[in-house]
Amino acid sequence: MRARLLYAAVCSMLVAGIFLLSAEIVGCTESIPARARDSYSQRKKTLPSIAPILTDAQLAEQFVLPEPSPSNPVVVAMKVYPATVAPGGNVELLVYLRIARAHYMHCSSGRNSNYSPVEVNVELPKDLKAQGNWRYPQPESTVGDEPVYRNALLLRLPVAVASKTPESKLNVSGKLSFQVCTDELCWPSQSVEISAPIIIQLAGGSP
Repeated sequence: MRARLLYAAVCSMLVAGIFLLSAEIVGCTESIPARARDSYSQRKKTLPSIAPILTDAQLAEQFVLPEPSPSNPVVVAMKVYPATVAPGGNVELLVYLRIARAHYMHCSSGRNSNYSPVEVNVELPKDLKAQGNWRYPQPESTVGDEPVYRNALLLRLPVAVASKTPESKLNVSGKLSFQVCTDELCWPSQSVEISAPIIIQLAGGSP
């Protein structure tokens, strides 16, 4: 009699264990997609809206410009970094100039001068807003008492993208004004047209 009771108890325990194991397996199978969806949603929510901070030298490496020459002493291009951004994100507008050897350009010294400094003016689309003013590098040297730029320089403008901006491709355009000199002479002031595209794309959207 005791043996039968013991056998019945063991059988009951085995059946209960099998039932619990089956329930756990079913639960795992059903919960994996939910966890995967939650993880994916979390990754979408935490996509960075601010580009990594790079130095002037690192940003300058993204430009491919021809070598300036005495007949074309200044070459310039404009870019948006990063070129693709989500609504509500932040970018930088970059203008990069290369200056021919033995040539230089004047920078704004905040005082009256007979020379025209480097100056950039752009028109931003309505969904883009400048965050402050253009950032100019420190001049490398002086000519007389005039601060000047040589070799190359990068101008930077932080820009914010409105949070309700629809997916689109926008264009930023403007003008760069400057005066180029050598130790012997200075050319008249001139302006060149500059432009750069920016792509507004929702996080997780197709490129």
